Amino acid sequence: MARYSSYERLDLRRKLGEGSGPTACRSTAEPRRYVVGTNSFAYPQLRNFLALPLQNYDFRQTSSKDLFQLARNRYADRFLRRCPHALSALINLYYDFNASGCDLLHFFNHVSIGRTPWVTTFETIVPYWGWHSKWLTRTALGYIARKQCRKLIALSNRAHQIQTRFLLSRYPEYHDDITAKICVIHPAQEPLVSNYNEKRLAEGDIIFTMVGNLFFQKGGMEVLLVFDHLLKRNYPIRLNIVSAMQDAKDPKRKTTAEEMAAARAIINRHPEHIRNWGAIPNDQVLALLRETHVGLMPTHYDTYGYFVLEAQASACPVITTDAVALPEINDNAVGWVINVDKDAYGTPLYSIAAEKRRLRECIEAGLLQAIEEIVNRPEVIQRKGLKALERIRKDHDPRMAAEQLEAVYSSIVLS
Repeated sequence: MARYSSYERLDLRRKLGEGSGPTACRSTAEPRRYVVGTNSFAYPQLRNFLALPLQNYDFRQTSSKDLFQLARNRYADRFLRRCPHALSALINLYYDFNASGCDLLHFFNHVSIGRTPWVTTFETIVPYWGWHSKWLTRTALGYIARKQCRKLIALSNRAHQIQTRFLLSRYPEYHDDITAKICVIHPAQEPLVSNYNEKRLAEGDIIFTMVGNLFFQKGGMEVLLVFDHLLKRNYPIRLNIVSAMQDAKDPKRKTTAEEMAAARAIINRHPEHIRNWGAIPNDQVLALLRETHVGLMPTHYDTYGYFVLEAQASACPVITTDAVALPEINDNAVGWVINVDKDAYGTPLYSIAAEKRRLRECIEAGLLQAIEEIVNRPEVIQRKGLKALERIRKDHDPRMAAEQLEAVYSSIVLS
């Protein structure tokens, strides 16, 4: 995921469809605009609601009034590291002493314990620490079941299913009250090119691009191994990597020093064909996608995959795994899908050595098959790229997402 400066975060509103936040133009004909509070203007909030072209709502940041903001400073973080479940709960709770002055509140993954009406958009499950600490989870579910919580907005159908299964299997007493509040609104994405001719594709090598700081979690090592193999056979391919190549936070996927050294050795072995750009601004990422033929996201685990939307909006078909929500935004008609072994929640199996080996083997084999098809039949790139662009127009229109969200908000403020 690319990092954004304050300027770029505001500029993202324009790219998604002019947002309704503090910078939006107001019509003098409107009798009233409602204020929606949120505790962060970070990337997930911008991606899912802050940047949408809403007509009657303005956003206000309320983090300064949030009691649990104290748990997000570095001193509290150090102290609470000994109790990781408690830390996970505290940083995903919100309480502003009912003093926000907003008509309603909208969060990402958070649970409010105050009296102001609120909604939350979630990526897999709420409360976000759901599988840990039964007492904390039960307490949070009690607040979600109350009337102050008006909607849980899943950003995928898969998240909706995970939340429903979680409640039914572990907390059935809350199932009916909470599932009645769930709806699905996929992240919006404005097309980044209007047609395939707008892309700036150089003749010669087929260019692939992979984006994401959690490089190894997103299948980066498998990508490098496959490219190393094919480049030794003189395949006409090039690879862009946009990543700080950080370790994944999940200890099951933590990268070893040996893996990091092996990855850098492959990159250094092919300086003319593999380039790591490091962490670059989002505008540069989008410009790079206009020069890219195919996107890469053969991930071990991602709750959604915003990069897939940006690539498709640039008419780049994408190679992905079928992890969690990715089958909802990518298939073999608009890209390439690598099938991997998964659990009932759509999460690739990765807990023991045999599962890790199997996952990596599946990803490598799937990448090799897809890239060989692309090289042997390069005409498929444009065909799938145009279908991917059309999918973005049809399924991720910011105006459609704004109408859905306005309906949610209006059901609260007008009731």
